[in-house]
Amino acid sequence: MTYISLDPARLQELITDLSEYAYKTRKNHDTVQNVNFFKKFPTDLTDFQNKGSSAIASLEEKTKELQARLDSAKAANESGITSIGANGMISYFIPDGEEDTMKNALEHNHVETVKQAKEDARKLKEYSTSKKGPSDEKWNSLVRRMKTHQDDSAYANTIVANIDPKNLRNIPILPSEAFSNINLGYGKIGSTAVLYGGLSDKQRGESADVLGHLVSTASNTWPESKAKKYAKQLTENIDRRGVLGLNRIFSSSRSVDIDGDGKKENIGLKYNDSMLVAVATKLEKQRARISSDDLYGVRSGDNLYGVVHAMTGNTSAATKWLAVRKSGSGGKGSEGEVDAEKTATRTKKLVEQSSIGDNQWTDDWTLLAAQQAVSSSDAPSHGTAQAGIVSGALNAIGEDDNKIKMTDKARNAASIAMSAYPYGVQRSAETDDLPSMVSGNMGKYGWSKNLPRQPLLTNKALTNVLGQIGQNDAALARLTGSQEAFNKMQISPGNVPQGNSQYLSNTLTSQSRMRGFMQGAIARQAEIDGADADARTAAWANAASTAIGGIPIPGFDQLGKTLEIGSKFAANVGKSAASEGAKNGMTKLYGGQELKAKDKNSALKAAGLNANRQISGMVLLKSGLYSQDELKAVAKIPGVDVGEVLSPDGELKVHTGGPLKGTQSEALIHVVKNLPAENHGALNNVDKNMSDSYESAYDAAHEQPK
Repeated sequence: MTYISLDPARLQELITDLSEYAYKTRKNHDTVQNVNFFKKFPTDLTDFQNKGSSAIASLEEKTKELQARLDSAKAANESGITSIGANGMISYFIPDGEEDTMKNALEHNHVETVKQAKEDARKLKEYSTSKKGPSDEKWNSLVRRMKTHQDDSAYANTIVANIDPKNLRNIPILPSEAFSNINLGYGKIGSTAVLYGGLSDKQRGESADVLGHLVSTASNTWPESKAKKYAKQLTENIDRRGVLGLNRIFSSSRSVDIDGDGKKENIGLKYNDSMLVAVATKLEKQRARISSDDLYGVRSGDNLYGVVHAMTGNTSAATKWLAVRKSGSGGKGSEGEVDAEKTATRTKKLVEQSSIGDNQWTDDWTLLAAQQAVSSSDAPSHGTAQAGIVSGALNAIGEDDNKIKMTDKARNAASIAMSAYPYGVQRSAETDDLPSMVSGNMGKYGWSKNLPRQPLLTNKALTNVLGQIGQNDAALARLTGSQEAFNKMQISPGNVPQGNSQYLSNTLTSQSRMRGFMQGAIARQAEIDGADADARTAAWANAASTAIGGIPIPGFDQLGKTLEIGSKFAANVGKSAASEGAKNGMTKLYGGQELKAKDKNSALKAAGLNANRQISGMVLLKSGLYSQDELKAVAKIPGVDVGEVLSPDGELKVHTGGPLKGTQSEALIHVVKNLPAENHGALNNVDKNMSDSYESAYDAAHEQPK
C-alpha cells in the first residue's frame, strides 16, 4: 500500500492558480478567435486554435487530476483512513499493484462516500435543530441511507467528524422549546409537550439508534488518543439533555449468542474500549441535581443506563471500568492486582443507584454479569475482576427487596452468569454468614486449582435470583445442567482425594443442600407470583434427573466449561425436560401415598426430598466409587427387592434420567442405605445426611421473608 502525502493548503493554492490561468488563457484564446472572425479572417488561425485548445484542455485535465488527489486525501483524512501529519500534511493511498490514477485515488479513498456522508450530516443537523421538521419521505430517506452505510467506516467517520459532539449528544432528545411549564397546584411545576413542528421523539429515537451504530463503527478505527479525545468532547460541560441523549445513543443493540445455546441475546454495540470507559467514568461522576421544574430531571442511576447497556457488548471495557485495583498497584482502572471485594462492593453500589425490576437497568446488569462470567475462564488472575463484578451485580439485584421481579431476559442472563460458577452457587447455599463476596483461593483440592474465582451470594440474594430463574424453563435447565455436571465432576473417582470418605460425605451433603435451596427458592417465588409451585419445582426435578442420565462426567479440562455444558444440555433436552416436568407436577412425579395428608408446601418439600434421594443416589451409583463386587454384595442383602435397580452381579440397571417408576425409588434408597462402609467410613449415614441437608436448605430459602 502506497501513501502519497501533500500539503492541502499549498496544493489548493496551486489548483486555484492553474484553474484561473486556464480560464484566462481560454478567454484570451476566444478573444483572438473573435477578432479574427470580425476582421473577416485576415489570417489562418486553425493551427493556433487546435494547439491552443489542446493545451488548455490538457491543463484543465491536469488541474482536475490534482483536485481529485486533494479530494482523495481530504476524504481519506475525514473518513479516518489516514490522519493529519505533524506538519499538517494529509495523504491518500493507492493499494499495492495499482497505479496512482485519478480513478483509483477517488475509488479507494471513498470520495463519493465521504461526499454523501457530509451531505447527510448536514441534513441531520438541519432537521434536528429546525422548528419545522422534514416530510416523512425526506426523513425516512435520510434514515434509510444512514442505516445502509452505518457499518461503513469511511461513512461513519465522516458523519462523526461533521457533527460537533456537543450537538450530536443532543439530537436524540427534544429541545426545551418543545415543552411548556404548567402549574400542577400545591406549589408544584410540571412540564408537558406542546405543539412542536421539529423532529418528533420517535424520529429522534431513530436517529439515536443509527448514531449509536455510526459512533461504534467509527470508534473501532481510532487509536487510543483519538478515542479519549472524542470521549472528552462528548461529555464536556454536559447538561441533563446531553446525558439523556448519550444514554439513548448508547442503548443501541446487536444480537449475539453469548453462551452457545443457539439463541441470541441483545447486547450493546462494540465500541472503542478507551472511549467507552472514558465516557462511563465521566457520566458516573456527573451528579445531576433534581428539581421539580426541570425538564430533564435525571437521577444518578439514569446517568448510566445507556452506558451500562453498551458495556454488555464490551466485556473488556466493563472490566476496566468496574475493577478496583489494590492500593500500591496503581488504583482503579490501572494495570495491577484486582481487589475482588472492593470490585464487588463498587459494582453493587452502582447497581443500587436505580430501581430493580422489570426494566432495562436490571436486564442490562444481569447481561453484563453474564458477559463477565462467560469470559471468566480465560481471564487473568483466575477471573478475580469478573467474579467481583458478578457478585456485586447479582447481590444488588437479589437483595433489592424481600421479593423482586425480573424479565425473562434478565432470568436468562442471570442463569448464564450463575451457570459459569457452580461452585460459588453451591458454597453460597451452605451458609448465610459468608466471610466475603468472592471466594478465596480455589486450590484446596486438585480439581479446583483451575477453577476461576467464584462469586458468593447472600441467602436473600440467592433465594430471589434462583427463584426468578426457576420460573423460566430454558434458564432453569441451563443452570441445572451446569450444577449437575459440576456435581458429577466433584465425586468422580479421579477427583476424590484418595481414601478421604469425609470429603465424599461433605460433598454429597453440600450438593443436596444446593438442590434443597433451589427447590425452596423456586417454590417460594411461584407462591409470590401466584403460579403453580408444584409445576415449577417439578420442572427443576425433571431437568435435574435428566441431566444425571444425559450429561457425561466432565473431564478435568472441562472444569471451567460448566456454562457451555449447561447451555448445550438446555438446548438439546433440558428445556423440554423442564417443560415436561411442569406438565406433570412434583407430587405426581415424586410423591407417594404418604403425601396426601400433608399441606401443599409440606407435600412439595417431601416430594422434593424424594427427588433428591433419587438424584443423589443415581449420582452416587454412577460415580464409579463403588466396585461391582461391592454392589453385588448389596444386591444380596435381604429386605427390599433391589432387582429393579441392581442385577444379581451388581450391575446398575437404571441408566436413563427422569423419575423412577413404581418400586424403583424404594429399591434405590435401600441400595444407598446399605452401601458398604468399609473403605467409605464417613458415608455410613450418607442418605440421612443428604436428606437432612436438603430439608434445612429448602426451609432456609422457602422461609425467607416475602
